[in-house]
Amino acid sequence: MARPTLDQARRLFINRFTAEHVPAWAAKPCDNGNFYAPQFASDAEWYANTKFYGELGHIGVRHECYTSGQTWPFGQWLAQPYRKGVAPVAAQLKRYSCRFDQLRVGAAFSKNGNACVKRSTRTAKMTEFDRTFYYAQGEQVIITDLSGLTADHAEFLAASHA
Repeated sequence: MARPTLDQARRLFINRFTAEHVPAWAAKPCDNGNFYAPQFASDAEWYANTKFYGELGHIGVRHECYTSGQTWPFGQWLAQPYRKGVAPVAAQLKRYSCRFDQLRVGAAFSKNGNACVKRSTRTAKMTEFDRTFYYAQGEQVIITDLSGLTADHAEFLAASHA
């Protein structure tokens, strides 16, 4: 299959989220109470950073595309749903530093700017690249939601940042 043109890609991939195209799912809040922000400033920027079926580097099946290199022109989270033509309100997320062993399995965190999810007591998956890595128990990571901590660590961290 040949790479679709930008116009074809716009018609085929209606779930892309750019400042020019807002999918229906973007109006719903996320688990953290915030809203997703557009991944790219324009459809052309999204297209330039997207692999389609048959292209080298495409991950997935025929009807899916694979996007990387998001520029997040308004940040990754918004306090309100994004609407074209309305200045977005960035979410003010608190950031906490903690050790990997203080996270519960399934908790979201970031390391070196990469979004990750803890999968076991020793491993985590990078969400953008779908790769699993080993982590040292005492390795420092960043969280934005205290619910990702084990109960005893959440109480301590909340008290120390109050």
